Amino acid sequence: MYSCVGINSKKGMWFGNEGYFAIKEGIAEYYRRELAAGRFPQVFPEKGKLMELYAAEIITKDEVNRYTPVRAQEEKSGMIAVLSVSGVMTKQGQACAYGTEQIANQIDAVNADPRISAMVIKWDTPGGEVAGTKALATTIRDSPKVIVGYVSRADSAGYWGVSQSKEIVLEDSADAETGSIGVYGISIDETKALDQAGISVKIIRADGSEDKALENPYEPMTDAVLAEKKATLNAIRAEFVGMVKEGRPNIAEDVFSGKVFRAKEALKRNMVDSIGTLQDAIKRADFLSRKQARQMQLNQSNNNNKAEEMGFFNELFAKHKPTDAVAAEALADQEIAQKDEKINALTGEVSAKDARIAELQAKVSEYEPKATKYDQIKDDYEANAKYVKNLKDAGINPPASGTDANSDGEKKLKSYEAAPWNARAMEMQGK
Repeated sequence: MYSCVGINSKKGMWFGNEGYFAIKEGIAEYYRRELAAGRFPQVFPEKGKLMELYAAEIITKDEVNRYTPVRAQEEKSGMIAVLSVSGVMTKQGQACAYGTEQIANQIDAVNADPRISAMVIKWDTPGGEVAGTKALATTIRDSPKVIVGYVSRADSAGYWGVSQSKEIVLEDSADAETGSIGVYGISIDETKALDQAGISVKIIRADGSEDKALENPYEPMTDAVLAEKKATLNAIRAEFVGMVKEGRPNIAEDVFSGKVFRAKEALKRNMVDSIGTLQDAIKRADFLSRKQARQMQLNQSNNNNKAEEMGFFNELFAKHKPTDAVAAEALADQEIAQKDEKINALTGEVSAKDARIAELQAKVSEYEPKATKYDQIKDDYEANAKYVKNLKDAGINPPASGTDANSDGEKKLKSYEAAPWNARAMEMQGK
């Protein structure tokens, strides 16, 4: 095994636990010593140091040329799409305003366009209806391309959505605001007004529809309906606050009362990341998208390099493995095969014993009802024997076994049992 925990650019090699020794004695001597001892080298050289291994005839020229570490290249800027959320937010939209479903579709379309590297969403909304808001927020959160929110006003449902952006830039304006994190509903009771106007409204519900339209302006709201309505609002608020905290983990706790905050107060509470202009938001989107692309490329490069390293080490170790190490490895493989064979044999024995146990358990299950029946017969026999003894002690001869229930002897026995003197005899016997 090997471990790489950093890069020493001056020495030109990746450090592992034994990096010090490789520097002290030289990479070639270190490799020669480790390979001769049958140990796996724990220091991986960069391309410049491979030439030292080649000069020491530890690796070939082909191996030097074949291994070239992959390095991430600087990402270039792409186009930045600017979308807009304005007016009261509704699921299907209204005049001069897209609905949350349409905006989510626009985000998906931008993500599918290879010419565009990031998005800025302009927010100028007092909020709106709950329907569709969570879906839009989820689309923003899960966008593979960077989304930066630019806020003139993002209240209530607007903040639910913008809180899922990679970053939030609040417009540098005295009237820019955000917040209003909360949920409320309105119910109008017109019963008194209708009564004063002399209008009587009667709601007629079909049989079995007693819960139909219980919340309406023509009937006073019952406590049960009010409690149900509030429970629904509380559940929506919990979902709202939960997503905001996921999107803005460092947000202050005093922002969830429904209050609206202006620029400096919002920034102080980590509701936004900066205050600036639309151009500032576009620049941040470009920077963050290039940073994200570079990180993805670095991750891929690291994965490729690790695969290259393992291939390099495995080939090198196999080529220089000492003869006694090869023999020891073959012996170890043989011992492992023998142990595997023994384990398989023991496994077979265990399976056979398990089968025998199952067979015996089946027989026990078969004989258990018979044993129970035997116990019942035994109890009946003992009770009958005791009864016969009591009869004999009372001077009564019991009928022969198998006597018919209607025979004279059986009738006589029953008359004896019913006789007062027999009852007295049974009493004397403790019965």
